[in-house]
Amino acid sequence: GGIADYSGSLVLEMPIRERAWVRTAARRDGVWRAYSREAQRAGMTSVVEARTEDLADPGRARRTLTSDPQTSWSAYVLGCVPFLLKRGAPKGGADLYLRSDVPLSKGLSSSAAVEVASMEALAKLFSIRFEGTELPVLCQKVENLVAGAPCGLMDQLTCHLGRKDRLLPILCRP
Repeated sequence: GGIADYSGSLVLEMPIRERAWVRTAARRDGVWRAYSREAQRAGMTSVVEARTEDLADPGRARRTLTSDPQTSWSAYVLGCVPFLLKRGAPKGGADLYLRSDVPLSKGLSSSAAVEVASMEALAKLFSIRFEGTELPVLCQKVENLVAGAPCGLMDQLTCHLGRKDRLLPILCRP
């Protein structure tokens, strides 16, 4: 796809075999904690904690989660929280355990895979429903507004709507 997200192109996307998984458990102390063994293997901090008030809106979440390069991976996981709080998620917090075999920094949409897995897991935990493309659109906002990475929508759409051995046609409109 490359820059097709921005240029109004028609792309045909297909998910790869590798994937990301997130397991969750609700908390009641206002702490949101993300764990990642892959972060540790990459030389980063493996556990990141933030309080609900630090994740209350995308700007605050960005300052909290991206200020240290060792913990910035958590913006793709905990960056979902501000958007779910607006949808009625409880403020009590959650533990999130991320596991991913999508190679990092190889252009294979590892960030989109983590965002979609995190958003889906938290939505399930808190019984929040999404229709159509709502979830991938919010995941794009996580990447743009919290992680601070400019990206289009095709990777998040593919991670959420893509099916094995099937092409997903996406008409990208800026």
